[in-house]
Amino acid sequence: MVEFTNEFIITLASILSSAFIAYYTTRVNNPNSQEVAKMTAQKVTRIWSQSEEICFTILNDIEGFYVGHSDKEEALKLKQDFTKAYRHIWLYSSDEVIKAINAFIISQGYIKQNETPQIKAVAEMVYQMRKTIYYGKTQLKPEDFLVIKVV
Repeated sequence: MVEFTNEFIITLASILSSAFIAYYTTRVNNPNSQEVAKMTAQKVTRIWSQSEEICFTILNDIEGFYVGHSDKEEALKLKQDFTKAYRHIWLYSSDEVIKAINAFIISQGYIKQNETPQIKAVAEMVYQMRKTIYYGKTQLKPEDFLVIKVV
């Protein structure tokens, strides 16, 4: 039987509520309608489609982090898939969703990688891509894009 820690349940609830809030404020009650109006309908649809697909992947693969997962190889594969989806979500989800997923990753014992020139370059590259996609409208900083390795 799979056991959930209180910290895990709280973190998962935070991720889901952040995703809902991001969806609600962007799709239903958008205070930044002028910025969204600048985007073409096709681009908005593509971003939401990508974001939704990646969120489903993350929610499915979060099982790899469950306490007492019986199959270690499967848990490792799920964690690797989660990590890959996390990297994709950097471009397609709200700042709040990325921060909530970061909180989950940190709650799982993530230790920040040494700030090598390569990691700094990756973080800066992702930051610039995100600024381009969202017309500079992001509160995230390069250090918010956690470069993680599953072991």
